[in-house]
Amino acid sequence: MYDKDIFLMQVLLSCMDKDYFLHVVLEMFKLLPWSSSSYNVDKSDEIRINQELALAGEFLHLLIIILGEH
Repeated sequence: MYDKDIFLMQVLLSCMDKDYFLHVVLEMFKLLPWSSSSYNVDKSDEIRINQELALAGEFLHLLIIILGEH
């Protein structure tokens, strides 16, 4: 199932606006605030910081897979 999901995302990426695709994937990972230039983090909320970093890592990993798979 994993390969089919990646293939579908690659097809979508090739057919739709790239900015919109990134927006949708960031929204899927709930990282839209993280991606904005005005993002401020509360350093006392360590759990939230760790969660966002983990999600950001998964988001970047997905992008690498989508762009790198043939």
